Amino acid sequence: REEGEPLRYATIKDGKEKLIVQRFGRGYRFTHQMLKNDRLSVLATFPQGLVNAGYRKANLLPVAVLIANPLMSDGKELFHADHGNLVPVGVGGAAPGVETLNAMFLAMAAQVGMLDEQDDDGGPIPLEIEPHGLLVPKSLEWSTELLLKSPVKIGGTNNEPNIVAGKLPGGVLGLMQLSNASATTWYGYSRPGGIGGGMSVVFLQNEEAPTVK
Repeated sequence: REEGEPLRYATIKDGKEKLIVQRFGRGYRFTHQMLKNDRLSVLATFPQGLVNAGYRKANLLPVAVLIANPLMSDGKELFHADHGNLVPVGVGGAAPGVETLNAMFLAMAAQVGMLDEQDDDGGPIPLEIEPHGLLVPKSLEWSTELLLKSPVKIGGTNNEPNIVAGKLPGGVLGLMQLSNASATTWYGYSRPGGIGGGMSVVFLQNEEAPTVK
């Protein structure tokens, strides 16, 4: 602002998406006779098995949302060309590679904020979101790890540096859950808690761990 001009106040624009609340639980019953005959302590270890299953379920649910590609409040799928969050078909093939990762970096950097132009900033302005890591089908995990860690270009010569090496500090996580849905679909994500928000997982009454009662 110019010298002496009054301070202009920013405006806030909000949007909303629905939270899906889901409750999960399992019970088991056993008799006195079962407990008496449990010489291998199976019943004693069963509660821990239920807790482990609860942790696995909590990890599966966010990925299930990605796979389902649900409708957003604008009536379009989460991953949609109009949202600018898809790697264009035909760019470098289906698997992660230099071309496809470059397209992902560009798409994430080009995501814009919700506010229109303010203070002649030409808004809505690009958020310049930096990718942090990848979620890939389990079958693509090793090849993607090699792509991200090799000091030289995959398929090139020893004189060609690998320009994507070290670009994703979060690395790559391969999931059979993704493999079971698609052998080629993979996802990039930004730094948790960073610019762009991302997916939120919340817990009722702050119960972030399975409980046994």
